Amino acid sequence: MMDDKKILTIASLIAVLLLFYVFFPFLDGIVIGLVLAYIGRPLKRWFMEKGLSPRTSSLITSLCIVVPVITILAFGIAEMIDALVYMLNNYSSFTLSTTGITVPHWLEVRFEGVLKSTLSLLISTLLKVSTLKYAWGIALLLINFLIAILSCYFLLKDGKSLFEAFMKILPPSKILNLYFKRLDNVLNGIFVGSLYSAILVAFLSLAVFTFFDVPYPLACTSLMFIASLVPLFSGVMVLVPIGVYKYLVAGTPDAILFLVVSSIVIYAPTELIARPYIVSVKTHVHPFLLLISFIGGGIAGGIAGFFLAPMLVGAINAAYLVYTEESDSS
Repeated sequence: MMDDKKILTIASLIAVLLLFYVFFPFLDGIVIGLVLAYIGRPLKRWFMEKGLSPRTSSLITSLCIVVPVITILAFGIAEMIDALVYMLNNYSSFTLSTTGITVPHWLEVRFEGVLKSTLSLLISTLLKVSTLKYAWGIALLLINFLIAILSCYFLLKDGKSLFEAFMKILPPSKILNLYFKRLDNVLNGIFVGSLYSAILVAFLSLAVFTFFDVPYPLACTSLMFIASLVPLFSGVMVLVPIGVYKYLVAGTPDAILFLVVSSIVIYAPTELIARPYIVSVKTHVHPFLLLISFIGGGIAGGIAGFFLAPMLVGAINAAYLVYTEESDSS
């Protein structure tokens, strides 16, 4: 017969699996909240050094981190939806001339044919989805946003006690303590620097896009924010297409000026100075590996996978660091 401890262990594992099944629809919000709490931890520590209580510092930190991120994404998504609705409502009369782009006639005919067929396919696909599914998708998105905010606050407030409680159920081990310390350093380098630099890039991008009269500046800013979370290519994936648009609309001088100013103001400070230091020095993870993990995680698991995959890379890298350190010491 099994003893009481084994029965309790099995029952606990079953309860954890059932709990994971219940929480799975809200995994995006939980993971985003975890990432936001992680990057907000240095700011919370600074507020506590100024004499604020843990509750107050956690609340202020949550607002300082969550509000800019959600504001950038919300306005960008709203502008993207507005642009998509306009194109869907006017796709039959949509031409390149309506955008101010001047190209050879044969290319304009070819492009408009492809665009109209694509929009027709998109409309037919959207019409096949029921209104109930639309409503549920929007409701789930809003719920995940709310869960992300609450998760960020409560993890900042009670995260340390939760980690201590978790460590109590593990056997005392010097290796485990060293592993979690290394994992903390790796995740700190991956997420803290990346998101802070992405927020900075977003505000700089909005200023540059507004100055150069780029259409849908809020949507482009949101794309720059998301792209800046990914190492290596990041903002180039957004800036180059906009530069091509400026070339078609305003000519070569304006396009070159836009790319030069964007590179100096937006790209260079983060991608050539800050990010290489954060990724290479603090995380000891190759940027290309992080690139694959961000993109592959997003494709495989959506929003949650976008952040979970780099966490897994960080966990493996932390284990490697502990192994090499122990091997060197022995």
